[in-house]
Amino acid sequence: MSRLARAEALRTEIDAACASLDHVLVTLDPREAKAGYTYGVVVIVPPELTFTSWYETEETWTLHIAAGPWDDLGAAWDTIDAIITALRAAHINLASGEPTPIQVLDREPPWPGYVLTLEPDPIHDI
Repeated sequence: MSRLARAEALRTEIDAACASLDHVLVTLDPREAKAGYTYGVVVIVPPELTFTSWYETEETWTLHIAAGPWDDLGAAWDTIDAIITALRAAHINLASGEPTPIQVLDREPPWPGYVLTLEPDPIHDI
């Protein structure tokens, strides 16, 4: 299975996990992040690759999570917490989270966000 196919499978899994939340956008395209304004966005980026042998590659996937609006920090943090709670409830294999403000819209302050790292999962590995 290609990395793109695994990313699509992960997107489907995360989208299902967030289905009970209002309008959370789950995407592979970071240019779509602004469409998640107010409601929250999860962007799946290509995985980090570790070449463990001549024939094996370990993939470490990361999710960029952000929420707005920039002028209501409490609402943004609540949305981020709801997304993380939904991911944990769906047993998405979260390993760690790094707080990372994410610049989504020009001429606006960055949104609060996280870069979440997933545990390597044999289902999604090469």
